[in-house]
Amino acid sequence: MLLSTENFKNKNKSEFALKIIVLDTEIVAFAINSISKEIEAFDKVGSIADIGFNQFTFSDVQVIVVDDQFTLIPESIFNEEKAASYLNFSTETLEDCSIVISKNQQFSLNTIWYLKNTLKNNIIQYWPGSTFNHLIASKLENTNENEENNTLFVDSLKGSLTILLFTNQELQIANQFDTNGDEDALYYLLLTLEQSKVKVETLQVILSSTASFKTKLDKYFNKITITSSNKCDLNITEEDKVICSII
Repeated sequence: MLLSTENFKNKNKSEFALKIIVLDTEIVAFAINSISKEIEAFDKVGSIADIGFNQFTFSDVQVIVVDDQFTLIPESIFNEEKAASYLNFSTETLEDCSIVISKNQQFSLNTIWYLKNTLKNNIIQYWPGSTFNHLIASKLENTNENEENNTLFVDSLKGSLTILLFTNQELQIANQFDTNGDEDALYYLLLTLEQSKVKVETLQVILSSTASFKTKLDKYFNKITITSSNKCDLNITEEDKVICSII
């Protein structure tokens, strides 16, 4: 169901940016005022064709794919001709997909991931200039250099957990898990940190999640900061507001 403010209804849609988050079972889209940076419209649907913004033209359309079908390769050993081999080594081979390489100069890393051709074609028929990225690559792009030392980034979304761990200003872990509830997400998070042998008491946690998941993390971490999000006065669930905060 499309929820929008009166401001959005009456304004030129070319003054807005559209963000589309593609999750495993649903698609979330929200329109952001390019000047105020406020979220003025929101929609959650099962397919691209059902998005309530299809008749509008936006100044910018960004699509973020959330799944665990990716790999990271350092630039120093990266060979673009071997992109498929890198990806197939760590994930299952997917049919009817394009292999996308998202480069990050700050960390000298390449995120290699699958983009479903059906998803891409369905989006560009409405917004031909759309850009596509993977959540891991997007998180790396938006990481502040001042937050790289002993910092743990955690995004707990519906059915998905994303973890980025920086120690000594180097990326140590970048992973994504399919999850079934808070307990599942907490298990994968603690298991990952246990295997990395990092001291959790030294970590600054940057968290995008619901209040209930934060309460669970409070038992294990001393320093937790909730990710600030675009201002959103729409009557949407807490879980949906978390999705709006991850970019």
